Amino acid sequence: KIQSTRRAVKLTDLATVLVALGSGLLAYLLAVAVADHWLIPGGFTVLERTVLFIVLVIGVCWFAYTRLWPLLVQSINPVYAARAIEESSPTLKNSLINLLLFRQRRTDIPDAVYRTLEEQAAQRLTRVHAESSIDRSWLIRLGYVLVAVVALAGLYKVFSPKDPLIAAERVLLPWADIVPASRVSILAVTPGTVTVARGETV
Repeated sequence: KIQSTRRAVKLTDLATVLVALGSGLLAYLLAVAVADHWLIPGGFTVLERTVLFIVLVIGVCWFAYTRLWPLLVQSINPVYAARAIEESSPTLKNSLINLLLFRQRRTDIPDAVYRTLEEQAAQRLTRVHAESSIDRSWLIRLGYVLVAVVALAGLYKVFSPKDPLIAAERVLLPWADIVPASRVSILAVTPGTVTVARGETV
């Protein structure tokens, strides 16, 4: 049960971090799109788009390094998992944590005492559902935030006369020659491509 709780805690923390990263990334691009459409006349310049792109990359890398990377390379401490189980089940009365701590000093404890601790912990664990001991409150809150940001982005995409995806592309590809979004789209030009001499009238 401790091993399954450790895995569940790790997966929950990973999901929380990824949802937070997705929410922040989408909110950043949405804010940039609004600014590019309505606050900056003519949209962001190449230099400003490059700065926004660098800020985005630095923010994502910093978040991934400080929050995501530790979860990928480090394991969940068994005592931490035991504490999570005991917080959801007060009937354990610290027997699980005590057993794990005493296990590290096994040679200093008489066999009878250790077996008693082990038996108490095992008996009490049989009445505990480890899955219910995982705190998923942060994941649920951040899930609501992600849903709200996605809903805002969807509404903006539907009701805005300017396409937010163009603004996102302009930030994600600052070196590309992407024209700022406009209310008007020129779909056809008549007579099209033509070559004339200077002074001629088309």
